[in-house]
Order: sequence, then C-alpha cells, then structure tokens
Amino acid sequence: MRRVPTRPLRANERCAWQGSQELLAALAFVDSLASELGVRLRPGEIRRAGIPPAHTTFATEMDDGCLRDLRSLASEFRAAIERSRADHALPSLPYFPDGACRLVSRLFALHLRRRDSWAEAPLRFVSGHLPGQEPYVRHTWLLVDDAVVDLTADPFGEARVALGSATAFHDSLDMREEAMADSVLAGLSADESQRLHRLLTPIEARLPTFTVRSDAGA
Repeated sequence: MRRVPTRPLRANERCAWQGSQELLAALAFVDSLASELGVRLRPGEIRRAGIPPAHTTFATEMDDGCLRDLRSLASEFRAAIERSRADHALPSLPYFPDGACRLVSRLFALHLRRRDSWAEAPLRFVSGHLPGQEPYVRHTWLLVDDAVVDLTADPFGEARVALGSATAFHDSLDMREEAMADSVLAGLSADESQRLHRLLTPIEARLPTFTVRSDAGA
C-alpha cells in the first residue's frame, strides 16, 4: 500500500519519502515474482539477490527534482551576488568569484538554513589544497548531502555554478578537510556572524522569491 504523507514535506523529506516508496515498490515486485516462482525469500536473501538495502537518508535519496531545485537556488544566489556587487551593496566582498570561495560557501549555507525546504539538509564545508601552490592556498565549496555546490569554481575553468558530482577540478585537490556547516557557523564570533548576515541581507533582497523562515533568526 502506498502511504500518503500527513503533512507537507520539506525537500529533503520529500526526496527520502519518494525513495522509500520506490524501494517498497521494488521489494513488492521481488516478492510477487518469488511467489509466482514458488520461492519464499528468507530475510537477507533479497540483498543477496541483488536488491540494495533500504536507505532513507537525504544523501542517498536526492532525486533529479531535488537537484534541479538546488541548482535553481544556487544559480539565483550567484546572480543575486553579482547584482548586489553591481549595485555596490556588498562593500565587504570586493573580490568575486576569485578569493571568495569560503565566504560565499558560508553565505549560501546560511541561506539554505533560512529556507523551510532545506533547513535540515546535511551541509558540509569541504576545502582542498591546489596542487603546486603553497599549503595555505586552498579552495572551499559546499556539500549538500553528497552533491557539490560550488559558486566560485569558474576561475578554474568550471561552470559558474558547479553542482552535482565532483568535477575533475575538485578531484584534483589534495589535503582535503571537511567540517559540518552548522558547527562552523555556530562557532563563528559575534562579529563574524554579524558580518555574514550583513552580507546576506542585500543578496536575499535581490532573489526572485524568498521568505525567511519564521524561526531562522536574524
């Protein structure tokens, strides 16, 4: 039986729910096929028969619809940054996209946390060293679940918004470091946090449609 959600689902919940329904349908098909063949599958035999185990995490179940939604948000966010700079509304961001990777990744992560549909998505900051450069020369991007979201990779020959699987450029970086985005943002000083919000305000004001979550904070 196909279960119907009892409330509107957020994007990450919708992805997991859709994935779980597809898995249930696959299991039902295997069960019906086994019945027709007169075979009774014992626990564990479904996996050995080639059916993957159940996963209901956002990472595993992010579907094309969620990726399209995320790509649209990322593209709009990048465009809003460019409009803000053209309007001289971002004096603290004189360099973009060069040299702004860590700051922009933090801004986009903070923005996602202020959207209802992405408020609980797993977010991680990843940085890697550029081979041949000094150890401190690094590039930073955001992982939404396991999807790369990089709004500043175009100086390295990538798209203006690199989103989805890791590109050859990202794979070429070494000395990787990862950190949970929420922990990083929560660990910022009061001045750093206020600066992020000051930068985010004119960007969000230039997005086509955006309403901040009521409990998202200033």
